[in-house]
Amino acid sequence: MNKSAFPKKVLILGSGALKIGEAGEFDYSGSQAIKALKEEGIKTILVNPNIATNQTSKNLANEVYFLPVNPYFVEKVIAAERPDAILLSFGGQTALNCGLELDKKGVFKKYGVEVLGEESPIAEAQVIQLFSRIFKSLNVKVLVEVNSIGCKRCRPVYKKLLSAYYRARSRQVCEDCRKRSGANILRVLDCKEEKCQIIKRGAPPIVDHLCEGCRNHFKLFLEFIEGLDLPFTLNHYLVRGLDYYTRTVFEFLPEDFGKMDDETSHAQVALGGGGRYDHLIEILGGRPTPALGAALGIERVIELMKQHSPEEGVEKRPLVFLVQLGELAKKKSLQVFDDFVKCHIPIAESFGKENIKSQLSIANKLQVTYALILGHKEALEGTIILRDMVSGKQETIAISDVAREVKKRLVRR
Repeated sequence: MNKSAFPKKVLILGSGALKIGEAGEFDYSGSQAIKALKEEGIKTILVNPNIATNQTSKNLANEVYFLPVNPYFVEKVIAAERPDAILLSFGGQTALNCGLELDKKGVFKKYGVEVLGEESPIAEAQVIQLFSRIFKSLNVKVLVEVNSIGCKRCRPVYKKLLSAYYRARSRQVCEDCRKRSGANILRVLDCKEEKCQIIKRGAPPIVDHLCEGCRNHFKLFLEFIEGLDLPFTLNHYLVRGLDYYTRTVFEFLPEDFGKMDDETSHAQVALGGGGRYDHLIEILGGRPTPALGAALGIERVIELMKQHSPEEGVEKRPLVFLVQLGELAKKKSLQVFDDFVKCHIPIAESFGKENIKSQLSIANKLQVTYALILGHKEALEGTIILRDMVSGKQETIAISDVAREVKKRLVRR
């Protein structure tokens, strides 16, 4: 798309009223999308009720509406701002449901709003890169397996070919595979039975039967992911059981998956996965819109962290407690909290509480060494109060220096 075809103003439905630490991938990817749009000279309008997100950071979006992400309020914003287009993929299921409802009501058509999706395979590469960063930050080594399962045009042809292959070998596979071959044939490729694994190895790979569009899409995706310097492998038999999935699919497996017992299946050890589902919005009643996503199995990731680093699996007692007062301070607190995490200083908070007395009470119960107090005045001045919880002494320090300063003092103690 050349710049003359770009929309001039885009509405983004944000990550919503999330609890701290939940659905961070939507918040992060949404903030990056806002930056990318602004670099192209496109005005960004954000609807997000949560002040404590990256998306709502000062001077990021051109306009921010701290309103609930629901059809009533979003239609009001559309009527007031008259955006050329809307992005639904940075607010999770809430934003998607809101967009579908607005589309059904004819709101987009009424105001001439285009629903934007990302067709380029660079989007899949970006999602894989984002999740790989998460694993790296957790010291979890993973292997990425990728495949293409085609689209509505080429997949039916492949499914017929695969059905014929398994029908000719029906007596050599398990009972489950015989049943699956009559329903969702792609599921036979998930079977972990040893005899079915042998049959699967001779099955025709779907990548050999992609249409030209899917073939070019997957080829470009592989070029993108090769440029990321990530360990990945092409698994010709990696599939998704739901029909709305299209083209690229991927899974994150423990790095030593290949050394595990032969009977261990992907489903038993996969740490996460995802792919494209370009038909999902259409199936739910909306207009055809490119989409993709991924998810993690948090329990499995935590278990792997404990196995590889048992001493790190035990939660360390916090040495610092972050107290915040007011909306602006709460917003600034996220960056302060992140600075301490990066410096490997155990820190605790209670962002849901507003009262300083109740927050300091929690700090006392946790027996932290220091409390950080960030109020409206300090947030405006770029400072923070550092309180020694043993002596009771307080001093004011620049926010940008506080993590390094606290680290020095903890070393001296």
